[in-house]
Amino acid sequence: MSEEIKKGCVVFMKASSGLVGYGNAQCVSGVHGPELGTISLYGHNQHYKASDIDKIVEFPEICPEILALAKTMQYKLNKNKHKECGVMNPGGKGRGWEHCENVWLWERMQDEADELLEILGRNRQADVLNECADIANFAMMIHDNTSKEITLPE
Repeated sequence: MSEEIKKGCVVFMKASSGLVGYGNAQCVSGVHGPELGTISLYGHNQHYKASDIDKIVEFPEICPEILALAKTMQYKLNKNKHKECGVMNPGGKGRGWEHCENVWLWERMQDEADELLEILGRNRQADVLNECADIANFAMMIHDNTSKEITLPE
């Protein structure tokens, strides 16, 4: 393959790779020395042969709008990191969203969407931005939990 494989690039694996969801974009989390010729993908606990890559896609720099939302998301995460999932979510244990059930996270995301709907049009831009970040954070938590649940055949 003539294109360079590096951490952060997105690859599509061949059907013969055995990767569950092989037709979907996969983000490279690590490239192992040329002598090994393997890569690891975010959310997967397995190495894949570089020869199993169908194509490599380089995405452009992250646009300013996404970066602005990400900064607000991080602000809100930092502000709320003291909260325990077990207190709010009887099925959850400990701190952090990895201890929360995805259905509960989705319900919280719906609550945040309702809050956003209530304040839209009231000329409260800062509140709108914070509620958008809250919604995005819950979506990110569900995404993160789900990506850790992926198991691949040996």
